[in-house]
Amino acid sequence: MVGCTNKNENIVNDALIKNYRTTNLFPNYETIFSGDVSGDSVLVGLTPLQITDTTLTFQIGLNTHSVDLSQFDLKEIVVLEYEGKIVKPVEVPSLSGHHSSGNLVFNTEKNIKEFKVTIFGIPTIETRVFEWSLTK
Repeated sequence: MVGCTNKNENIVNDALIKNYRTTNLFPNYETIFSGDVSGDSVLVGLTPLQITDTTLTFQIGLNTHSVDLSQFDLKEIVVLEYEGKIVKPVEVPSLSGHHSSGNLVFNTEKNIKEFKVTIFGIPTIETRVFEWSLTK
């Protein structure tokens, strides 16, 4: 492996999870995680942060021990689906190294309550689906 060492894996994962739990402004929309940091895998966490009449903003975090995240362009590999519409993000963080985070911003036509984000091509899960529905 290149980069991080496995002995710090739990520390990295715990910090990522704690960070998401403290920044989630919408308790009805939980952080969803996909993957892990073992081998050539990437742990991805996604949390809805802000929903307005025209935008939907997520916090995204990616962690790995061996994959160079700079090879992924989130504008090209992420889509938001809601009410039969599919849109690409208008704002994404620039990924680098083995640990990256930032905001994904999508333009929407209204304040939406049910939505799905799909991320393609990040190892070792080819298609990652994150889905939320307001329950209250």
